[in-house]
Amino acid sequence: MTAAVLDDPRLDQDYLARFGFDRARFTAAHAAIVAGTMTEKSSLITTGIEPAPGVVDVPFEGAEAARLRELGEAALRRGEVAAVVLNGGMATRFGNVVKGTVEVYDGKSFIALKAANVAYARERWGAPVPLVLMNSFATDGASKEHLEAHGRFGLPAEDLLTFTQTISVRLNPDGSLFIGADGKPSYYAPGHGDFFRAIRISGVLERLRARGVKVLMFSNVDNLGATVEPIVIGQHLALGAELSAEVTAKRRTASGDWDKGG
Repeated sequence: MTAAVLDDPRLDQDYLARFGFDRARFTAAHAAIVAGTMTEKSSLITTGIEPAPGVVDVPFEGAEAARLRELGEAALRRGEVAAVVLNGGMATRFGNVVKGTVEVYDGKSFIALKAANVAYARERWGAPVPLVLMNSFATDGASKEHLEAHGRFGLPAEDLLTFTQTISVRLNPDGSLFIGADGKPSYYAPGHGDFFRAIRISGVLERLRARGVKVLMFSNVDNLGATVEPIVIGQHLALGAELSAEVTAKRRTASGDWDKGG
């Protein structure tokens, strides 16, 4: 049945190939849907959830903060840090306008503010901090036009890299091909989990490695609090971890309910 779905003449095979459609992964997921082993309920965690191990408090003052800051600043001065911004998705939450191009304040978009932060880091620590945008088929064109219309926000061409996440095909709950009101199949960007595969197959990861980048600071395009912060970089390096994630404690609101973040 999977072959029949993917062989539907209404699918644009060239378009799927252009954006890295993972046929093997789709085939496995489709088989699970048809077999009834992949459902809405199967994705729910029904066992206990434990706090992640190894959580540490990051100090922002005192001797330890100074040590971590120096570790991070040294990496920045060596040009070992790049900022990766997730700018993909389906461009549906801002009235079908690509989120990264939306004005935040004073005519500055989310992308503009991310670019300004890496430009500041470059000036502050005297070495390039490449800005890497992971777009999707739904955001790639508009984002590139936005960058060119604003002169890449002053960033050198070699310090602004883009690649696209992969693409997949919507299905009905029974595994048949979903067809929209326009009579066409519907494509979608399958979330941030394909970042690792996408940055590899795009060649961008190798380009970063070739220029000496060792640390990727990873954030969503609308997370403007995620800046190039040497203490956070230093903490990651001090832990010797392959991946570190910033977390915040979950707290109750004034009404006594748990907040949605944390």
